[in-house]
Amino acid sequence: MADKPRENLFGLLTSDPNRVYVIAEAGVNHGGKKERALALVRAAKWAGADAVKFQTFRADRLASTQPAALAHTKDQPNLQELFKKLELPFDTFRALHKEAERLGIELLSTPFDKESADFLDELGVNAFKIASGDITHRPLIEHVAGKGKPVLLSTGMSAPEEIEKAIDWMHTRSNEQIVLLHCVSSYPAKPEELNLKSVEYLRDRFGVPVGFSDHSVGGLGSVVATSLGAQVIERHFMIETRGESPDQAISMDAKALKIHIEDLRRIGTLLGERGKFATEAESRNKTASRRALHARRPIAVGETIDADMLYALRPANGISPEFFESVVGKQALRPIQAGAPVQWESIQ
Repeated sequence: MADKPRENLFGLLTSDPNRVYVIAEAGVNHGGKKERALALVRAAKWAGADAVKFQTFRADRLASTQPAALAHTKDQPNLQELFKKLELPFDTFRALHKEAERLGIELLSTPFDKESADFLDELGVNAFKIASGDITHRPLIEHVAGKGKPVLLSTGMSAPEEIEKAIDWMHTRSNEQIVLLHCVSSYPAKPEELNLKSVEYLRDRFGVPVGFSDHSVGGLGSVVATSLGAQVIERHFMIETRGESPDQAISMDAKALKIHIEDLRRIGTLLGERGKFATEAESRNKTASRRALHARRPIAVGETIDADMLYALRPANGISPEFFESVVGKQALRPIQAGAPVQWESIQ
């Protein structure tokens, strides 16, 4: 049975800054096959993702027939031919949306042309994604922003000035529901390329929720990004990593994604609150873990206490060693046995 309709993505992020929204990026890992795409929706739900995301495009409106220039597609004859193999018809997206609604997972997609954006809007997606490569595509950005829904803007390959322009274009369409995704457009992105402090930079400079579109191998990058304040994590995945896909090198299998999402969900709990205080559990351990002043030897009534008569031992069931100098020079009011804790009422 499907869950209740989900909240507006932008509202969700702004109302709970500690929440991490996980997008399982199916991308083109379906290989153009409907049943494989449906299986990816089910796998994303099983893994615990908030949303599963695809890419909606018409190959002839996305790429020319020129030879491929991307490093991870260099073996393909041309980009248009490659994308044609990975194109999903609108009817398939209708089936994907229906399945996502049945399962209670959000279906998102990146439109690469106006027609695709219009279709997704009519389909009922609750947010749009703009790919890094389209951050300078003003007509598309303005068209998508005009739908009045949250826009996730990926920022791979871009400079701050380009990001600012794209945000301004969205503002001209009265859309301020913007989420910036730090992204490194390498496939895979090397650890030294990730520059995850950009997460904090983007948040502080532009004052909007920020996330991380992770193209690195493994889950550490997303964990660090979340710790730095990323509220959205987009992670490529496949049912299993055997097979052929342009995104295979940057994709987790479904089992790894499930474990990864569980880790991401724990980060907010691990981070806790800013400040320093003893937890309830720590408070219960305080007496057993701290020390008190104890008598090294028997101390008689009226005897003046010197430093050699004392040592600090656990548990903290007497005078704290922080008052060591205050105790030295006092007189015993009652006998103190060797090994016994020294109490304030026993000295003057």
